[in-house]
Amino acid sequence: MINQIIEIVDSKELRELKLEGLIGRMGRIIESLDQSQRKNPGYIVEPFQEEDEWFIPSQSIKTL
Repeated sequence: MINQIIEIVDSKELRELKLEGLIGRMGRIIESLDQSQRKNPGYIVEPFQEEDEWFIPSQSIKTL
């Protein structure tokens, strides 16, 4: 899924991380942290038109 364009969608896990302000934003996956042994699998996402990178839980990833 590296370089996949995604939209961030609502999930319980995203709200637990207090990242609900990112819902509806678009970005590109730059690193997968989706291994099954992880407590909270997800991805590192590079948002469009910003410099910060985010950890986004896999439940909040919608591929486009």
